[in-house]
Amino acid sequence: MSKRFTHIMEKVKNENTREAKTEFINELPKESFLVPMIAKTKKNENGREIISEISHFSIASEGHSYLMVFTSVDEISKWRDDVQFLELDFPAIMSLVEKEGVGYTGIVIDHSGTNMAIGRNILEKLKK
Repeated sequence: MSKRFTHIMEKVKNENTREAKTEFINELPKESFLVPMIAKTKKNENGREIISEISHFSIASEGHSYLMVFTSVDEISKWRDDVQFLELDFPAIMSLVEKEGVGYTGIVIDHSGTNMAIGRNILEKLKK
């Protein structure tokens, strides 16, 4: 969630050069992102509220589903201002993308801003 990474994303969108894309790919696995979610709670045996289920937001495009991630609270607010979120690093995001039965095609970064989609095949290569 660094300003440097946001700058690199803008550079890819505006210039679309090989150099900008390479820099983006090199920095992506080092970043953490805000992942919006809905947490359902229930009372435990002691009467305390505990999280029982977490749902993440995705966006569908041409029959594919992308996990939504954001670089800042300001970017989330461009989309919605009423959601909770977790800050997750790249390995944690990959575990969500690869989760059995979910079927995410990849991630989309800053949906209401830069709106950059990265496919699962590229993400899996970066994981190694």
